[in-house]
Amino acid sequence: MERWHTDFLIVSGFLQRHLVRELEVVGGDPVLGMVISEIWLYNITRTLSRDGEIPSSKALSDEARRSRFAACNTYSVAQSLGVPAQTVRRKVQILMDKGWVEKTPKGQLLVTTRCEEVFHSHTTLETMRDFISSARTLFSHMGLDLSLQKSAKSAATCDE
Repeated sequence: MERWHTDFLIVSGFLQRHLVRELEVVGGDPVLGMVISEIWLYNITRTLSRDGEIPSSKALSDEARRSRFAACNTYSVAQSLGVPAQTVRRKVQILMDKGWVEKTPKGQLLVTTRCEEVFHSHTTLETMRDFISSARTLFSHMGLDLSLQKSAKSAATCDE
């Protein structure tokens, strides 16, 4: 790639802006943000992989369904992040005090709907807009045209 710096700057800029938004929500504690993100990602991605479906957000917010989410533990979070387990345990306690994480009867970790509400209200729409804008800029820089109109034509051609 001849001009990879520009592509990297576009992606890095998006990631940096996302992290700043996340830091606002977690009170400026980057490790706390990493821990809550890792728990949430584990809960959701493992559950979706296991169930083989992508349900609606409303279905994912159902408490009965959430109790069947794939839960993780502090050790796996620590291993994934490369952070000491004791640090993760301290951060998990902070998250539990905020009502953002709860432990199952077996001591496994689950993100609560309260956590999702807080992050959604503070970051989701702005992050999605920023992501789409960054992706469009990157694709344009790479000479790719991913307009909806072109995609609709391609879809119609595939259906024929």
